[in-house]
Amino acid sequence: MAVALALAGAIAWGTGDYLGGVTTRRHAVVSVMLMAQMAGLVTLLIGTVVVTGSPTVRDSSLGAAGSLFGALGLVLLYYSLAHGKMSIVAPTTAVTSAALPVLWGVTSGEDLTLLAGFGILAGLIAIGLISQSNDKDEDERRLSTAQSIPIALAAGACFGVLIVVFDNLSEEAGLWPLIAGRGVTIPLFFIAALVTKVKPIPETHRVTATGAGLLDSAANSFVLLAVQEGLLTLTAVLSSLYPAMTVALARVVDKERLQPIQIFGLALAAVAIVCIGGG
Repeated sequence: MAVALALAGAIAWGTGDYLGGVTTRRHAVVSVMLMAQMAGLVTLLIGTVVVTGSPTVRDSSLGAAGSLFGALGLVLLYYSLAHGKMSIVAPTTAVTSAALPVLWGVTSGEDLTLLAGFGILAGLIAIGLISQSNDKDEDERRLSTAQSIPIALAAGACFGVLIVVFDNLSEEAGLWPLIAGRGVTIPLFFIAALVTKVKPIPETHRVTATGAGLLDSAANSFVLLAVQEGLLTLTAVLSSLYPAMTVALARVVDKERLQPIQIFGLALAAVAIVCIGGG
């Protein structure tokens, strides 16, 4: 069950990230996040009918803190997806978000196997290979690869923290910690929208922003339940396979091209994820 939930989370995350990135190309990330967070709250409230829970104050506090990291990660990810190459940003973020929970396990007393250590090293090398790009071939409106990689790494770190937070929630909490998180992030984005005076998203593009929010909350729910059902490392790695969806959509819809060395980097990133999980 944990494997199925983690993979469902990966599919939802990957598709939602693509929708969020596409919408952010046309509108301010604050506007996109506000609509996405509100739509996601609806998903979570419906989810509580199926997944009941009795959270403690600690669960709610951790949920709020984790959601702040998750929201910050989405802001960084959507921005880098919108202005950089999706097929580079997504896997870079994924390797980081997979590696951090493994490192957390080591600091908590778990032994880091040789295979997992190799996976982390391979992931770092993969990031370097993926980063190789001929900026002359990139749209002038895009971030260069060298600029988008640090943003993607920061986004991955935020997602890694979120997964670690999931592992520290009680099994009785249900989805309520995620709802507590929305109680913090929605007001923050609302205030940010007022301060920055961004324009609301027009009706023609609300579907993609709403879809991004619905899928993100669904993914968070799947991954949270997967962590409760199985191992943290397994869940972190499987859920980090989400770039497969993002890259596939970017290739099919946006016709993004990759250099051979970048394709090799993507393959090495996949190997890194598998090794981290196997370790």
